[in-house]
Amino acid sequence: MGLTFSTLFQSLTQLMRWSKDQDVRILMLGLDSAGKTTILYRLQVGSLVLHPIY
Repeated sequence: MGLTFSTLFQSLTQLMRWSKDQDVRILMLGLDSAGKTTILYRLQVGSLVLHPIY
């Protein structure tokens, strides 16, 4: 599972570097507690931010 997220993060990072002059839209679909927000924060901040699950 960690390898999947690592590969996804690397691919998104490469896409963002490639398209610095263009707007990019990314559609993220997933179940509750699937890590969508974690990936978005990692892309925005560059580090891991944990949120509690209620």
